[in-house]
Amino acid sequence: MIVGAGFAGLWAARGLALSPVDVLLIDRNNYHLFLPLLYQVAAELEAEDIACPVRSILRGVPNVKFILSEVRRIDPDAREVETDGGRIPFDYLVLAAGSTSHFFGIPGAPEHSFPLKTLSEGVALRNRILRSFERAARESDPGRRIAALTFVIVGGGATGVEFSGALAELIHGPLRKDFPFLDFRETRVVVIEAKDGLLPGMPDTLRRYALKKLARKGIEVRLGTTVRGVTENGIRLEDGTFIPSETTVWTAGVRGETFGGNERVTLSPDRRVKVMPSLELPGYPGIFAAGDLAYFEEAGKPLPLMAPVAIQMGETADGRIAGCVQYAADGALGPAA
Repeated sequence: MIVGAGFAGLWAARGLALSPVDVLLIDRNNYHLFLPLLYQVAAELEAEDIACPVRSILRGVPNVKFILSEVRRIDPDAREVETDGGRIPFDYLVLAAGSTSHFFGIPGAPEHSFPLKTLSEGVALRNRILRSFERAARESDPGRRIAALTFVIVGGGATGVEFSGALAELIHGPLRKDFPFLDFRETRVVVIEAKDGLLPGMPDTLRRYALKKLARKGIEVRLGTTVRGVTENGIRLEDGTFIPSETTVWTAGVRGETFGGNERVTLSPDRRVKVMPSLELPGYPGIFAAGDLAYFEEAGKPLPLMAPVAIQMGETADGRIAGCVQYAADGALGPAA
């Protein structure tokens, strides 16, 4: 059984396509989302450009079955998964449910900011951006108009940097043409990053380049700045500064997707499942975690939440399962085989 049709889950399923096993792939969505381009849905791409039906991907793979269902609880001792359609037993399990937005307990952030982790969130954010310009077009009060045209991105990681750049291009490209009567000097795109540089974990040359590139696009970047709270009218920083804004985009961090049964496994502070080098959960052979949900350190640092890492993890998990199945089959056949 594989929980999650992201990069890790799909690659694990594909890797087991030629093995003598029956694979059940479960996801609450019936499409695979190309998450690295989700920020573009909030700017200019259509949703169907980055979403592909899971059943189409698995067409022609006879031993892989897909069901659309929500996973409620994992019981590693009974080796069962509880879904909204009932309990399903498994011999081997790959947990690849991904990650969700992490708001770090910041007051108002979950209620008044726009996360960017799902397709519906990307579409909702794009609608908000377009409606903000429509409101600004008929707003006579300068303060309210500027607030409508101010967009704050919390988080200077890859998603925050990419989205802020795409948003600036949208504003000064198509939207400038669509709203020629607006004063685009009133528009602001502000990136808030708590650390001393953008793109934490990247080489310094890339981090400096990103900062210069955003500055050329007219994007304000505030480094070493933390958020105290978010309201529907703006965002307050730790130093007391208040930035009036009707749109706060939250890209500051993620944590592992949660479900019942997590209390039986070892979790990292961001609720990702700690795994052994084999990607198996300690004490639970045959149960793997892969992709964003898996926490594994290499050279003292956790592996990054990136598609190439998730793909390699999926391939590692399916390789381990295929090896275990083959070993069991060889043992069952006996020495004569």
